[in-house]
Parts: sequence; structure tokens; C-alpha cells
Amino acid sequence: MNVTSCWFWLKSVGLFAVLCCMPAFAEGSITLTAVDDGLISASGGDFSIDNSVSGLLYFSGVNSRPLVKFDVSSIAANSVASATLTLYSINFETPPDPRPFNPSNIAMTVHRVIAPWTEGQVTWNNSSTGVLWATAGGDFVSSVAGTSTANPGFSRTPVTWDVTDLVKDWVNGVHLNHGLLIKSEAGNNMFFNSLENGQANPTLLYPTLTITAVPEPSSSMILGVLGASGVLGTGIRRRLFCNRSAQI
Repeated sequence: MNVTSCWFWLKSVGLFAVLCCMPAFAEGSITLTAVDDGLISASGGDFSIDNSVSGLLYFSGVNSRPLVKFDVSSIAANSVASATLTLYSINFETPPDPRPFNPSNIAMTVHRVIAPWTEGQVTWNNSSTGVLWATAGGDFVSSVAGTSTANPGFSRTPVTWDVTDLVKDWVNGVHLNHGLLIKSEAGNNMFFNSLENGQANPTLLYPTLTITAVPEPSSSMILGVLGASGVLGTGIRRRLFCNRSAQI
């Protein structure tokens, strides 16, 4: 069995300790459901598109942009190994499935939103009632946090984006979490299921964020404390040596 043998020289207390740690690593993932989502459209201007009515997050070229927000406050800093955003395609139009949603595989890019917004009030011009975006169409960074060119032919098909770096920045406190915005271009007719419609009809599913944790060592260990003869000096120092090739 492989073990890690760690040797501590504790000059401050005159003890020589041997620490053997079993290198068992535990890792897992958590899937979060969106807490807010919305759709802003240039054609809507100051009109708030209520997803509980439409049930859709969709693109109409460059003129419609979905917004989604997740609460990641329960995730510990420096614990994120990967993060995946998932939205589910939906078809309320004719002809029925199969139907090309994004036949030219036009890029759908995720961007970090830099201003707070309110679901049910957010519009192309306003982040909330009476509060203008600094720029119509939403305040977000131009750098891309994730890209998908998916073209699912059927409803309820997951479309995913790797948003690991964005989520790490939220969790580690590098940037405030105001959610994300998704952009696309003319020719993309993708429709996605909204949070509200997913809750009303679970078979259609809703926006999720799946976070995988960085593996951590198990707490299984053996600590042996040996005699302290031959300790030199009285300064407070500590050294750690690890030998990962030891066998038992």
C-alpha cells in the first residue's frame, strides 16, 4: 500500500515526529439550479420579458440575450476544479422536432455581468426598474468566459459551456457575482428552457451549474512521536519532508 511519510523536525519543543498519511483523495460535484434568469431584447426596449409567462430564453440574432445567475456562496474558496453551465433546448415552434436550432453552428458566448440586475424588471435598457444599464443591452465584460457552437436537433437536449475560470473568480472573491450573459449572432434560433418553466414542468429541465471540487486528502493518518535527543538550538523552526515512495 502506498503511503506518504511526512517528517517534522520541531526544534521549538524538541520532538521528532513521524506522520504517515494515507493518500486517499475524495472528490465530488454539486449541481446548482439558477436563482434568477431573464431575457433582454432590443425589440422590447423597456419592456420586461417575464420568463414565467414565456418559459423561454432565446436568441434572435444579436438582439436577444439571456441572463442567468447562480448562488455560489456555499462553495469554499480555492475548491473549484471545474464548472459547467447547462441550458436545455426547447422547441415550441413548427415544424416539430427534429429541427435545426443553430444550423450554422454560430458561437454562443458567455460573459461576466458587472452590474446587479433584478429578474422580472431587467430589460434591454434597464437593469431594474428605474435603473439604467451603463450601456443598453447589459453591462458585461467583452472577454469570453465560455463558448458553445452546439446545434441540438431535439428539445430537452443539454447545451453546455465550460465556465471554470469565471466561477473560480466568483468563489475566490476576485469578482462580484452578478451572473452571466449569453450572446450570439444572426442565424442562431436557439431556444432554451427558463427557470420558471423548468419548475412548472420538470421534464423540460432548467438552467444549472455543475461544480466539481478539487480533490482533498483524507483525514486518515497515524502520528508517532519519538524521543527528542540531540535537538540543536532553541529557535522556533519547523521542516516538512515528504517521501511518497514508501511502501507497507
